[in-house]
Amino acid sequence: MRKEAATIEGMKALDYDGYAEFWVDDIKDWKAMIAAEDGLLTLVEDEAKFMQHPLDIMYGYEELIIGAEIPFNTKDGTQ
Repeated sequence: MRKEAATIEGMKALDYDGYAEFWVDDIKDWKAMIAAEDGLLTLVEDEAKFMQHPLDIMYGYEELIIGAEIPFNTKDGTQ
């Protein structure tokens, strides 16, 4: 049902029901891990159980901004 709703709204309906996240504190940490001889081998066992290939990968970051509150509105008008 959710995939149908996404398609109706013009969004891409994904072919899977969930996703995995892998967090690092810094991109340098990720590069060091994948460069290490056994770095990615630590993930292989779980990947075989939970991941479908080919993998879709998204890279992002969080940024903490301290300052004035940014108001927001939801469809029902609450905050």
